[in-house]
Amino acid sequence: MAVLRARVPEPFVELHPVTARGHGIIDGGWAWIETPRGRIRMRACLHAGIDPRVVALPHAWWFPERGGPDYGWREANGNILTDGSGPCDPAVGAVSIRSLLCRIAPAESPPGAPAPWREPERTPRLTTAAIPPGRLALLHDRCIGCLACEIACNQEHDLPAAQSWIQARPEGPMPANGGLARQNEGGLEFRWRLNLLDGCDRCADRQARGLPPSCAQHCIAAAIAWEPAIPPHLPSVPPGLPGERALLG
Repeated sequence: MAVLRARVPEPFVELHPVTARGHGIIDGGWAWIETPRGRIRMRACLHAGIDPRVVALPHAWWFPERGGPDYGWREANGNILTDGSGPCDPAVGAVSIRSLLCRIAPAESPPGAPAPWREPERTPRLTTAAIPPGRLALLHDRCIGCLACEIACNQEHDLPAAQSWIQARPEGPMPANGGLARQNEGGLEFRWRLNLLDGCDRCADRQARGLPPSCAQHCIAAAIAWEPAIPPHLPSVPPGLPGERALLG
């Protein structure tokens, strides 16, 4: 038991960063998960690999190290949120544990809880190449909000997780006939907007080696394009890349 508790010391809930941001929940902070039957408190773990409409948590958390009679199971056990009245699986009689609607909100830390883990600050790599002329373009009708651009920027420049020089953020709500790309997450329709922060050198070292900026290369939806400087008499939209553009010099 001591080995298992050392690996997973606290109950945790997995959330998409956009979902957490919309509810005021921070990575490593505590969150309430509530249904009409009850609520539990868990440490928030944010990552972009989960669907923004999903809240994922262990179903049977308890604290055997505390002793009886209930071993603290009512504090963070997902069974508190379920409803045993049915409908139930006709084969084994199990209640539904994967289709419950819930409400989430930030929570205060429980007594004695350790402070959330924080990533240590790192010094970003400084480029030795001249910043290339050109601009980044975000195609809003292609962006799916996967945040691959932020991860690529962090890894390329050795930046802390929350300090990438390029950031994709939701913007909305949008009208149903807005004509722009939208993503439905929890009933809210919005589009994505790219923010380029001070410090971005357009991956000058990569471009000096004939490679595109890391965010453009790793965007899985081909929503980011690097446009080298071109004469003013030529069109600025490359063939095959239609859509509304946010041009970032």
